[in-house]
Amino acid sequence: MSLITLQNAGFDYGRQVILDGVNLTIHAGERYGLVGVNGAGKSTLIRLLAHELEPLRGQIQRASRVRVGYLTQDTRLESDEGLLEAVCNTAFAEILELERDLEELTRRMGEGEDTPELLEEYGRLHERFEAADGYTLRARCETALMGLGFSTGRFDQAVSTLSGGQKRRAALAAVLLGGFDVLLLDEPTNHLDLDAREWLEENLVARPGAMIAISHDRAFLDNTTDFTLHLYNGRLDRFQGNYTKFMRQWVEQKAQWEERFRRQQEKITRTEAFIRKNIAGQRTSQAKSRRKQLARMDRIEAPPSEGRSYHFDFKPARSSGQVVFEAKGLTQRFGDLLLYRKLDFQILRGEKVGVIGPNGTGKTTLLRALTREIVPTEGTIVTGHNVDIGYYDQNLSLVNDANTVLGELRALDPMASDGDLRSLLAAFGFDEDMIDQPIRSLSGGERARLSLLHLIFERHNTLLLDEPTNHLDTDSREALEAALVDYPGTIICVSHDRYFLNRIVDRIFAFETRTGGGIDGDGAVVGVRQYLGNYDDYRRKKKQEEEERRTAPEGARDETPPANRPADPQATRPPTPIPTDGSVRKRQLSKNQLQRIRREIQDLEEEIALLEEDIELLGRKMSTGKLEGAALAKAAQDVARLQAILEEKMQRWEERNRLMERS
Repeated sequence: MSLITLQNAGFDYGRQVILDGVNLTIHAGERYGLVGVNGAGKSTLIRLLAHELEPLRGQIQRASRVRVGYLTQDTRLESDEGLLEAVCNTAFAEILELERDLEELTRRMGEGEDTPELLEEYGRLHERFEAADGYTLRARCETALMGLGFSTGRFDQAVSTLSGGQKRRAALAAVLLGGFDVLLLDEPTNHLDLDAREWLEENLVARPGAMIAISHDRAFLDNTTDFTLHLYNGRLDRFQGNYTKFMRQWVEQKAQWEERFRRQQEKITRTEAFIRKNIAGQRTSQAKSRRKQLARMDRIEAPPSEGRSYHFDFKPARSSGQVVFEAKGLTQRFGDLLLYRKLDFQILRGEKVGVIGPNGTGKTTLLRALTREIVPTEGTIVTGHNVDIGYYDQNLSLVNDANTVLGELRALDPMASDGDLRSLLAAFGFDEDMIDQPIRSLSGGERARLSLLHLIFERHNTLLLDEPTNHLDTDSREALEAALVDYPGTIICVSHDRYFLNRIVDRIFAFETRTGGGIDGDGAVVGVRQYLGNYDDYRRKKKQEEEERRTAPEGARDETPPANRPADPQATRPPTPIPTDGSVRKRQLSKNQLQRIRREIQDLEEEIALLEEDIELLGRKMSTGKLEGAALAKAAQDVARLQAILEEKMQRWEERNRLMERS
């Protein structure tokens, strides 16, 4: 069923063409990601679909009674009511009106007014109320609010007292609950932590309505969309598949486009040269013929030049010592609020650590403790030899508001020439008309790029990054990721960007709270658990733990979930839920459990073989004498890291085999 259709739609702001001949049909149940560089017109297109704008050319058609829910980047829920009540009233206004009508009819019947007309009206309204699942309204609101990170303690809090981010999450909950035929979402994952993002994805995939989402969260687009709309130069193209599939198709399509354009331009150049040379000579008839051919030629449009290509390059001025940070018994309290306790860890040179968990649980506090901005309540942090720390905070305070853009770099390198600084700024998207602007006037994305340029100038060997992909568009994020992959120093990064975490980190610190603790910091952190691998590895291990707890024999099951018991700070792998001691003898493992353990043993054997091959290969490279200095030190560090992983895998393999023997 067609819900909204754009036919040859056009829109512009003065001389700036935003949409030019756009055609689009949205059918029921289709989920689209809308992508394009900043300024391409994505928000304008979505406003047309939301009926906030009308096309200046062409037409838009909407199915009768189609209901459209629209969430902008600035949408906030405003109310003096409590949070739960305000969301229910916003999402279910019509159904709550039915409920009030039913209550009024019930009151009248209770007073003896039971005419046939009144009973018939009551039956009709009650049927509509039940069809709308009216008895579960508040339960659905509670589920949505908890899914988006609100603790139950917030439900009665007046919306007017919430932060801007909390009001936007409340508005998102109301839009999700509204039963709209089409959802139009502009950056819906803003202000959401990882758990809330995953809950949102599951909700969107399960709902039957259509959706168009603008987002820089590539994992969100991959997990929720079946089609991708690409907006560029006023044109809109539709691709089958999510963001990753679109990118593969677009890169290939654009390369072919560029090649066809290049060949045609070469042909045009040769033909024009022939015409100029021969138009007045003996071959004038041939020249005129070719001029006619050029006039009739179907010219290939130049491929779009989308945005700028940024290149970040973080080169440390010197290497740090082998141990970068070592923490023992680290505890942080603010009054009665406990953020983390008895945290032990060691971070070695070259490690890339991702820090994840609900907002308000202490992730940024941990970074600030490592920079010595705050003093731990208990415990010690030892910073290693030659450790130069660069700290990128999510408030972008690394740059000075009092400086101009050019003045910021001048303060970092007074000896650099103006030409060099201007060229560098131009490469980062700061044109001549921007370099004398005060930093306070920059947009979030511009300020973020300048902060990264500031870090590049300072040449640190250890980077502490707090939400570095916030404010960056997709191209800038991918350029940053490419630079950090090649960065030889140490990285500790707080992030909710799953694409980023999967590409960059090789170790995860997960802040875990009690059930009911939300992103507002209401739940005490009861563990900071450490996992080897990237974010996907962490999720697999968490699911494995949950499955093992669910299927463990009753007598062997640990009833306390991992997130509710103190973390083992030295652990580099998840605890084993199935016990390996004599208690297993009391009850045989099930057939399914045995099969799962056999599969895990097989997987471990394959991983161990690959690790041994990698260690042997690195050993051969080191023994050739061709590696020197930093390259040799990096290889030795890689060997030590792989050997630590190998030891962990071997221990796990031995535990699993002992468990099989006992069973």
